Amino acid sequence: SAGLCLPSLSASQALVDVIVAIDTSSSIDSELLSFMAGVCEDLFAAYPQTLLRVVYCDSEVRSTEEITIHDCPVTFSQAQGGGLTRFDPVFDWVAENGYHPTFLLYMTDLEGPIPEDPGYPVIWLAIDTLYPTPPFGRRIDLSSLA
Repeated sequence: SAGLCLPSLSASQALVDVIVAIDTSSSIDSELLSFMAGVCEDLFAAYPQTLLRVVYCDSEVRSTEEITIHDCPVTFSQAQGGGLTRFDPVFDWVAENGYHPTFLLYMTDLEGPIPEDPGYPVIWLAIDTLYPTPPFGRRIDLSSLA
């Protein structure tokens, strides 16, 4: 109404409905958590308007939080865990909360029983090459980068 035309952010500057699962089992140390935090910062650098729903899980979902570019540097201050790895609780949490993610990004060493395909895209950012590729989703090996 003031006669101003302001630029808007295009949809390409945001990823929509993304869930990031962080393996917080005993095999994940603080150095690996820092590396995983850097991955989230890289997502924000590429897609600055993105909101990430982060789920921390070892044998169960321990905590969750939502983070944006305004939370950089990412510290994963809510990370809890230290037990064995189970992947099912993350997928159960997504279903129980009624989320329909565009994709789920799971950062893990893949040391644990693989669940059934949840029916949406999953990207496994694997920080170890010892364990097999899950039968669904896409695996990206980060062992040489971590």
